Amino acid sequence: MKRHRMLRLFVVGCPRSGTTLLQALLTAHSDIVSFKESHLFDKGFKALGFGRYAVRSSFRRLLTQFAESNEIGPPRFEMKGKSPFALAGAVFDWMDEAAHSKGASTWVEKTPDHVFRLPLITVADPAARFVHIVRRADAVLPSLHTASRLWGNPKSWIGCALHWARALAVSYRSLGKSSHYIVIYERLLADPEKEMRALFAWLKLPWQESIIQRHAAVAGRLIGEGETWKAVRLEIAERATSSGDMIPLHARLLTRALGKYDALVRRLGPTLGASLV
Repeated sequence: MKRHRMLRLFVVGCPRSGTTLLQALLTAHSDIVSFKESHLFDKGFKALGFGRYAVRSSFRRLLTQFAESNEIGPPRFEMKGKSPFALAGAVFDWMDEAAHSKGASTWVEKTPDHVFRLPLITVADPAARFVHIVRRADAVLPSLHTASRLWGNPKSWIGCALHWARALAVSYRSLGKSSHYIVIYERLLADPEKEMRALFAWLKLPWQESIIQRHAAVAGRLIGEGETWKAVRLEIAERATSSGDMIPLHARLLTRALGKYDALVRRLGPTLGASLV
């Protein structure tokens, strides 16, 4: 019997914008299986410009780590001689097999910085779907500044501001594209059922009343060791307070100059969605 094509879904956005929370809400659906962060495409491939990529030497190690952390069998495909796009496609087929073995029709991969590898992923699979989540700079920057030290890769305030602005710019350019959907973090917290119902309608998956209740229970499977800073329950996220006052003036001015957050929210209007047609 021929297997139905798997829906491949990527959750992307600036780190510390709520990507893990959104992943948990998606994974609470019975038809969806989710993978832990892979970093396969941001750390495993180098962008050369003009739509070209090179496979980094770290790719094989990342692939092994991904298999181990997700408790799936090692890849059986040959890597040598494959173009970056063919290699990415082989990875997707391997992930399809893992998701199919668990009875799912859809899988979710969430690595925030894959927002910078959308061209690579799209060429490897033109049918891939992307869910972006965006959040105000005054909430993201302090969290990103602190978390980067826990990651062992500390970012300056300017570095955090530029990272946020670059990711937001990609999401802004994705408005109106049929394979992209934008979620506003603040709206998700304000009315999670409304926002998730709209997202599942876009995915053409039926709404399940247990999704909001189940998301915290499934979240534990999505977090790796040492990632205890991640808030993945709506009630925890709602209690989180903004630390925007601690952002230095130069970084704050930079986000105002480069950021398109308010413009993006205005373009989306009162309801969220993938396209504006």
